[in-house]
Amino acid sequence: MDHSRRGPSTNQQISVGSADIDRTAMRILIVEDESIFARAVATALQRAGHTPTITATLAEARRHLGPSNPEPPDLVILDMRL
Repeated sequence: MDHSRRGPSTNQQISVGSADIDRTAMRILIVEDESIFARAVATALQRAGHTPTITATLAEARRHLGPSNPEPPDLVILDMRL
């Protein structure tokens, strides 16, 4: 099996232009009311080594982003029409 096309492994630094990017796993909040699309994005992120969480409303998202959450997400993917 040819693995030469595989991307960098988790926890590896890569360079993009002049910036270095740390490829460690991230906690990612997906705010999306279309469940099929949200699950597809979450599956792709999980396969890439990240920990996705799906919320369908802004009210749910606020609970994940509030001060009571000891581990807020590293990244939020937001449905612009929500």
